[in-house]
Amino acid sequence: APAGGENGGIGEKSAQSINQVGGDTEGASLASSSQPHHRPLSTEAAHPAHRQDFIAPPSYYSERDRLFEEAAHYEAIGDHAAALACLEQCLPQKPTRHGVSSSQRDLSMPSLGFGGFAGGGQGSGEEYLRYTASTGVNEAEILHKMGIIYWKAGSYDASLGRLLDGLTIYRRTLKITPLATWADPNGATNGNSSTKLINPDADVMADILNSIGRVYFSRGDYAQAMRYYNESLAIQTDVYADAFAAMSRATSPVEDVASLASGSNGTKAAHAFDSARSFASTGTSGADDPVAPPPPPPGPESPPTSPTTSVASRKRRKAAIMHPGVARTTICMGMVHEAQGRYSRAMRFYKDGLRAQRSALGSDHVDVAATLNAMGSLYEKTGDIQLSMKCFEEALHIYRSRLGDDHTDTAVTLNNVGQVQFQLGDYDSASASYSEALRVMKKNLGEEHRNVAATMHNIGLVYSARGQYSDALKIYRTVLTSQRAALGDTHFDVAVTLDSVASAYEGQERYEKAGKFYGKALRVRRAALGRDHLFVGLTLDRIGSFHLNIDRNYSEAVRRFDEAKSVYEANSLDKNDQRVVDLLSKLELALKLDAEARAAVDF
Repeated sequence: APAGGENGGIGEKSAQSINQVGGDTEGASLASSSQPHHRPLSTEAAHPAHRQDFIAPPSYYSERDRLFEEAAHYEAIGDHAAALACLEQCLPQKPTRHGVSSSQRDLSMPSLGFGGFAGGGQGSGEEYLRYTASTGVNEAEILHKMGIIYWKAGSYDASLGRLLDGLTIYRRTLKITPLATWADPNGATNGNSSTKLINPDADVMADILNSIGRVYFSRGDYAQAMRYYNESLAIQTDVYADAFAAMSRATSPVEDVASLASGSNGTKAAHAFDSARSFASTGTSGADDPVAPPPPPPGPESPPTSPTTSVASRKRRKAAIMHPGVARTTICMGMVHEAQGRYSRAMRFYKDGLRAQRSALGSDHVDVAATLNAMGSLYEKTGDIQLSMKCFEEALHIYRSRLGDDHTDTAVTLNNVGQVQFQLGDYDSASASYSEALRVMKKNLGEEHRNVAATMHNIGLVYSARGQYSDALKIYRTVLTSQRAALGDTHFDVAVTLDSVASAYEGQERYEKAGKFYGKALRVRRAALGRDHLFVGLTLDRIGSFHLNIDRNYSEAVRRFDEAKSVYEANSLDKNDQRVVDLLSKLELALKLDAEARAAVDF
């Protein structure tokens, strides 16, 4: 899980307090003094929604296995284009009504649902039906993987196109039913039975719904993100809650059966166990089992839930969260609450997920470390620096013991430790942590990877914090060259670095250049994320502070603060969110000073 990053490279983080030196989103803060201290940036790690073990489907072409291996290699080193090219070759060619193979899709354009067959036209005959039965799910797996890689590359539209294609296939081919939940006798870890329960189709569906939610999260569309997370949670709760409740009451497999059979579900529960036992022994679920469509995600038009139903629903969720997949979804939902400034609620979600992961997987599992990273980032935002460091250090210990000192996840967590050291003003320790993280990332990912650029950027922040602005600018120029070559001129990573360049110029009191680069950062961020994204609001907030505190252009400060306020409102930030509180305070001051300046001119 990222420690506050978006989808890799330079992660964007929510602010402690916007007007505070160093209390910024992505480490490119606007300071109110001539020597700004910046918040460092997160590097890429697998988000909980994407921590699936992707297994290559059976080979329909002689080179498919090799292509999957190459795709995994290219993805690991950050060569997303090469990885996507390999996966595109793995997509089976599809028959048409006339028996002619369809051409490969254009990767630059989002495709239609179900691999281009949705809505009729092609593939309506018997040959097409045989094709979908044999290859549909395999194609969906490939599309899912492609969607994740596009997400890592910051190509959100293309990512959604592939993921929604895969989801369409899954909705038509998967059988989501509690009757397919079974106990894997070899699946337990940590001596705990909670990881034994498996429902393959539900797990696959939850994975892709979480991936779609993550893309919407990265785009700042938190309502849509929560919609898909809610559907994922509803599916997992439906297939696991009763089984976990029964297992928690039982002391042996025999009592499990008795508990299920004597419960409120009666015969259906006994049938569920028989079906699960049959699935475990034969590898197939009952073909005649009725399949209900997945429950619709709750939305603003949903009827109010009765208190009794609400209590029962909470109890079912509490039982189901002991499944590691449900815990991951819960953590994803916590990230949405965190992004919207609901920090207390976000921390409750994180703690619930962490408690379940420790129980199900053991305290030294890498998923536990990922959640500790997320909690450490949130503690850092709320100013609980000691708790933040404790979380990061525990995560670092887990990664080092399980994966080794030279693993990329270890390096990512070292970067997080460096962030806290930076916040504490311990620049020597921060520099050492960043340097070690950079060494590992260069070794594993190569010189051109986004994480390498992000960590170099953080080292630049240390130079800037020490007042060595020329050295910082030299590093930022190198980072910008690398980012533009790899990602293009309008990628959000580029905007973060432009922001840091602006702040370094501000530290040198070269205010005209600083204003120019702040404007460039705003334009790139709007182009990359849209005008209403939270990070756009944070940038507007910083620019307003620049005009308020540096060049004394109070009318421009008021304009930018008003724009930031509108963006915060569009993102439903809580009125008690520190960013909102600070913005309103600065806006009030700017309005007062602007009025005084206008009165002085009139006089």
